[in-house]
Amino acid sequence: MTIGKKDYAIYDKSCLKEGDRLETEYKEDCVIYRLSNDTGTGTVTEYPVFDGVSLLIDDMHMYAFGEGSSGSAMLVIEHCKEGRFEADFADGRQFYIGKGDICVHNMDYGEILFSAMPIRHYHGVTVMIRHDRDEEFRSMLKSVGVDLNETVKRTEREGNVYLIRATERIQHIFEEIYQAKGAARKGYFRIKLLELLLFLNSSDGEPEKMKNHLLPRENADILKISELYIWDNLDKQLTVEKLSANAGMSPTSFKTQFRILYGCPVHKYVNICRMQVAQYKLVRTEEKIADIARQVGYVSESKFSQSFVRFSGVTPREYRRNAVLSDWDIVSPYRV
Repeated sequence: MTIGKKDYAIYDKSCLKEGDRLETEYKEDCVIYRLSNDTGTGTVTEYPVFDGVSLLIDDMHMYAFGEGSSGSAMLVIEHCKEGRFEADFADGRQFYIGKGDICVHNMDYGEILFSAMPIRHYHGVTVMIRHDRDEEFRSMLKSVGVDLNETVKRTEREGNVYLIRATERIQHIFEEIYQAKGAARKGYFRIKLLELLLFLNSSDGEPEKMKNHLLPRENADILKISELYIWDNLDKQLTVEKLSANAGMSPTSFKTQFRILYGCPVHKYVNICRMQVAQYKLVRTEEKIADIARQVGYVSESKFSQSFVRFSGVTPREYRRNAVLSDWDIVSPYRV
């Protein structure tokens, strides 16, 4: 029997932004939300684990989509598998999580003005505990010694949001969640949820210092303009000194804050952008390799080839011959 709408409550169309499009498909064991707008597309698949408890698989290839929810949950746990996620808080802070990070929060969604994926893709898992009124859920928590209320109180003490760097143990929990398939999936999700809550109840789940994941909104806006400048000027020399001067920031502040927003050093980000454009042009155009090299900032074709091999594992000619685009760490805002 197909599960009905009353069993789900993730996306409320009244909470979406102008231009957001949402299609919802209810299946026997899950609901699939297909999201789209001018910035791209995404899919969120929600599985009920207990009454009031859902697990969501997030596959996003877009810059932003409306929050979709209103009110607050008892506890929300988010794990980033790939990409980067940004939340714009009402107090003017921008909060970021990246690959391997676990974010725990119980903020009212009214405090989150805007959510985005700064590098235009995000893959992860969200555990949403709206309430713990399900007797089976409460019984299972008690049987393994999990005090959910203590986890909630700890979250409140941390300012209603905190972040944990993934250990080998927590990474193992989530990797198995991503791989779960078949009819036994619901039972497996229950086991993994209990394992996750046990971890959060333990001393192993120590919060990361939030200063490493927060930016003032105005600084984030400046850095996003700098990122567009990078994409528009890949054929030029792009040094931290030049980029920071254009942004009106000191080189030290620019490097530190750029890494918070985009998850890697400036020079690595620039290189990834250059290599991704080169990959695209090698597969989708017939332009000469020397011309592509110049377009991504290399005067010498041989130096470009050396960098390309370090990045892609094959020469530009081999990559063109294979004609298969790699999975990218960062996606162009212009969708090249």
